[in-house]
Amino acid sequence: MSNQGSGASLTRGYKVQQKKETLVVEILKGMKNNQKITLRGKGDMIPGTLPGDVVFVIKQQNHSTFKRRGSDLLLEKEITLLEALCGIKWRMKHLDGREVVVSTSAGEILKSQDLKCVQDLGMPIQDTCDFGRLFVLFKVKFPGKGDLDLDQINAIEAVLGPRETKVPTVRDDEDENYLEEVDPATFGKLNQQAKGAADESDEEGGGGGQRVQCAQQ
Repeated sequence: MSNQGSGASLTRGYKVQQKKETLVVEILKGMKNNQKITLRGKGDMIPGTLPGDVVFVIKQQNHSTFKRRGSDLLLEKEITLLEALCGIKWRMKHLDGREVVVSTSAGEILKSQDLKCVQDLGMPIQDTCDFGRLFVLFKVKFPGKGDLDLDQINAIEAVLGPRETKVPTVRDDEDENYLEEVDPATFGKLNQQAKGAADESDEEGGGGGQRVQCAQQ
């Protein structure tokens, strides 16, 4: 506390003097967002009245790795297809700076959007010796196009096979239809797209003949 005598005045016979005071607030482990800390009698003092209180409101900052809900934490973890099938063990730094090792159980297979939890790796629960849980949301990263050659594909099939559906042989009189990337938002809107393309073609003067030719087919 420091008294800096920045000025004094008289109010109804009372001497009012300004001073600055450093207030120390203790943030306890496990405190939650918008939780209030009240320092009694540390507010402004008006002559003839008791001093008021100073109220601090805890504001929680977002974290780049963890999301908090109550005493639980959520972590999103991207893993490879190998880790999803064969298990994963990794070391991570927790909020308090300590390093912890997290792993899946032996033989456990993970799928995308699988949600697991570890007990007692969440936030401290205030005024207790307990901790919340750490939830882990897994996202499996599959190999991209061209990442696997034919030998690798055959090796994977030899381990995971046989296939549930027999691979058909394409006959000479058949066409093989290949799947391609598509925007899900276009589902059911093919007629609108075709109409828009036809309108553009009409404006250019070349759409009429093409529609007649399609009708004749």
